[in-house]
Amino acid sequence: MWAGALGLAVLVATGIALKDRILEEYWLSELDHGGDEARRAAVERLGLMRSERAAPLVVEEMRRRVSNNRFSLTSFTDDSEEAFLERSIVCIGGACDLHLIDAAMDQNWSVSSLAATCLEEIHGYAVAEYGMPRHEILLSGPEMKVYRNVKPVLRDVKPVLQALADDAGADPEVRRAAGNALKKIKGEEP
Repeated sequence: MWAGALGLAVLVATGIALKDRILEEYWLSELDHGGDEARRAAVERLGLMRSERAAPLVVEEMRRRVSNNRFSLTSFTDDSEEAFLERSIVCIGGACDLHLIDAAMDQNWSVSSLAATCLEEIHGYAVAEYGMPRHEILLSGPEMKVYRNVKPVLRDVKPVLQALADDAGADPEVRRAAGNALKKIKGEEP
């Protein structure tokens, strides 16, 4: 009788573990092959699952959406549709670091800025720009206006990369990649 109960407990535990794996595979497939709405849902679900396997695909989806002008180039609020990209990447966390550092080197300023924002959020850096705390800056053309509860999208990636390169607690490979990216931005040989 005890053996049967133990066997049943093992089956239930295995089923729960496999369910998560099957769902992860499903959402990875949707992200890779689905339509626009399916990819959006996949990004959100994989973020909630904190799927490290999804890191390169989710960052690539961010790059694709931003590059295809599906993204506000000035700012987004915490409840805007575009905010799901940042939320999902931040939920996945450090597994996105190397992909975000690569995105920070993108020629598209919006892509590199969002990558810097995500790195800053993941690692808890409080990089202030223009002497103001983040979340209070909106860049609009050549002028700057201050708003509450608005996240800046157009940002300088150098302070974030410098903070990551100097972070003794960060993964050595990530620190090295951030340092090399910073050197490339400055025109130095990595």
